[in-house]
Order: sequence, then C-alpha cells, then structure tokens
Amino acid sequence: MEFLGRTIYRSKDGESALYFGVNRQYMTSIFESWGESVKIGGTGIMPKLEDLHKEAVKKYGEEPLTGAAEQRYRRVLGQLAWAALSRADLSFPISFLSRFQAKPNPAAERCMRTFLKWLVMHLHFVQRMPAPQCPYVGEPKEVISFCDASWGLDSVSGAIIIYKGCCIKFFSRKQEVPALSSAEAEIISIVETAKEMVSIGMLLQTVIQGIPLIL
Repeated sequence: MEFLGRTIYRSKDGESALYFGVNRQYMTSIFESWGESVKIGGTGIMPKLEDLHKEAVKKYGEEPLTGAAEQRYRRVLGQLAWAALSRADLSFPISFLSRFQAKPNPAAERCMRTFLKWLVMHLHFVQRMPAPQCPYVGEPKEVISFCDASWGLDSVSGAIIIYKGCCIKFFSRKQEVPALSSAEAEIISIVETAKEMVSIGMLLQTVIQGIPLIL
C-alpha cells in the first residue's frame, strides 16, 4: 500500500510482520529539490554535523544566504523532516539542521550538502514491525523505552519507544535548558522520555479499551 509517500507491505503472503518505510520516489524528489548533482562520497558513516558546522563557520562566517538559497534550504529540510517521521536514523541530523531553519547560513548549507551525500548511499530503509531482534519485548501491556543524552553537544535528548517489539516513536531534540553536567543531561532525557511514554500509554489504552464512559 502506498500512502502519503509511505510504503506499507508484507514480504510474503501469510506473514504477520509489516514493513514500513518511505518510498523511493519521495526520497528521490528530495535531491531534485536540492537542484545540484549529489555524488556518493565519504565512508558511509553518518557525518558529525556539529563538528563540520563549527569548521564551516570559521571558514565561511555567518553571513546569511541569498533569498533563493534560503528557500531551497527550507524546502529540502521540510521534505527531509517528513521522511524522518518514518526513519529513526534521520532523527538527529534533521533535528540538527532544523536549528538553522530561521536563518540558514553558508555553514548550515555545507552541512546539508554533506548530509545529502551520506543520504544518497542510504536512500531506502524500511522498518519491520515487530522488529526481528528487539532487545526487550516486555509484558503484553508494557511500554518500553531506551533513551540517551549528550551533554557536550548542546544538551541533546534522544529516545526510542517500543510496544510489543515495535518501535512506535523516536525522537532527537535539543533540551530546552542547557544542562550543567552529563548527569543533568541524562536526567532531563529520562524525564522527557517518561512524559512521552505516559502519553503513548494513554493513547494505547484508549485505542485498545476505548474511551472511558463517565457516568
């Protein structure tokens, strides 16, 4: 089934697992919007965009882009953000590139260009639900999460949330208040993830049991 740029399918008849991803046509349209020829480059490892941005700021400064270049940056970023809703591997880089959406500069454009070179080598990935090797499935009514945080990188939280072996939500976001230590960054990440788990738990309860009637 094709739906809003997503592909949902079973690999064979009778299989219970579902495969879910962004179709190739949508991913290809991202490079068409960029307008430049993007060649495969690098080692295939996700580039460290934060380090690349710092180096590019020193080299290019922080002067704003032209109006056309700003529009292109935002247009491609919007397409990437839509794809990232279904690809956990894109969660952090899109979150990082989104920091410069209001006023993209040459350094941000350099990061975008480098990321697209990586993406062209990882154009199509799908998620299997449930995962074939989920680290921990838990009890039937249990919502599970794994979270982490970075203190050195402007206090970033990241997490995946799992239900019955299926990754049903993931995020990578900058913490609202910069942490003063790695321990504080971890605590903030745990709290953020716990809030997401409560929301998802309430949603699942409503879907499975229905909306409770108030007499």
